[in-house]
Amino acid sequence: MQLTPFGKALRKLRIDRSLLLANMAEELEVSAAFLSGIETGKKSIPGNLITKLTSIYNLSDEEVEDLQASADASARTITLRPNSAEQSRFMTTLARRFDELDEKSFAQLREAIEKVKK
Repeated sequence: MQLTPFGKALRKLRIDRSLLLANMAEELEVSAAFLSGIETGKKSIPGNLITKLTSIYNLSDEEVEDLQASADASARTITLRPNSAEQSRFMTTLARRFDELDEKSFAQLREAIEKVKK
């Protein structure tokens, strides 16, 4: 069984709080099998899971950031919802050509996107 980065972080959170898989699953209102699937990467991470974990376990900002970073590293698919036809065309083109980006182009694109956050 190969744990994903998120699976490792989730399991660590569970163990640090002395919870059994079944107990955490119950508190999150999911089945133990589903939670196990998330830990092992067989199931996708629900979009609201980190919010639920934060609320239920009163996570610190650092713990939330760590979980989010590990979720990002574990993502197999990413869903984008464009607001316009122009955004849709851009996202589709980017997805098709993403693997063709050289290191310089990738760095420039990432830098441009990072500026939006500020």
